[in-house]
Amino acid sequence: QAEDAAVKLLRLLIIDHGEELRDEFTRIPFVIESKLPQLRDVRDALDNARGSQAFQDELEHLSALLADDSVQIKRTALKRLSTVLHLRRPELIDLVKTDSGHSKWDVFTLIEQLLKVSAADTDSEVNQACAVCLGEIGAVDPAVASLRMGKEPGKDLQPVAPWQSSKIDFAVNLVCKHLVSAMRESTSSQKDGHIGHDRIAFGIQELLKIIRHESTPPILKDTEMPPLLTDKFMHGGVLFDVRPLWNSSYKLKTEDKPKAPPFLGTSMGSSHNRWIANVC
Repeated sequence: QAEDAAVKLLRLLIIDHGEELRDEFTRIPFVIESKLPQLRDVRDALDNARGSQAFQDELEHLSALLADDSVQIKRTALKRLSTVLHLRRPELIDLVKTDSGHSKWDVFTLIEQLLKVSAADTDSEVNQACAVCLGEIGAVDPAVASLRMGKEPGKDLQPVAPWQSSKIDFAVNLVCKHLVSAMRESTSSQKDGHIGHDRIAFGIQELLKIIRHESTPPILKDTEMPPLLTDKFMHGGVLFDVRPLWNSSYKLKTEDKPKAPPFLGTSMGSSHNRWIANVC
């Protein structure tokens, strides 16, 4: 029933009202890959609209989707991106040669995003798709343009070293920039994603306890989240994910038995130094 309703809604917007909304088709933040015959007209209409889109505009649109937390959106965006790069390669070459490096977005922004996604994402399909896209772009001649890994000096760097941050700021940074996005990804990237989701949620809960304890004065349990924290999590785009964990009481359940000594693998004849070397 949900599938039928989705098909009817897509046909209503893209076929029945296509003439009125055609200029907005290129802004749709997903790629329809379904082979349902009812969606053939919908796919054709979207493909025609994208085919008339300026090359740089389409690259910019797909590039923006790489920042999405959904693994499926990243997969479909990367698949479409590799197709566009392959079919419109002459335009890509012209874009590389003519880029002045002063525009808000250029092809080097795309390369930078592909490298960041491939380094940070744990999904193998996403990593392989990034590699395919980078392969389609090909080698970038440093004589033509230099690859800039940051538009502004120090843009992606922390203003202070992590060990110089307060415990509260460090915990908020972990939650906003790492744990929430990992929690969102976990349910869509793994067969048993709920297990990873629960573990990450537990980690966020424990960090919130640290924030509560380190606040001045300490924040009591079962009280509302203070406005200052609410603003920080809202600014980080994670408030709706974090709020349910503010007063949660999940407990870590493990069936692992405590390990008995010796812990250094001395049964294999390893010395302490060799054991340390193996660990590192």
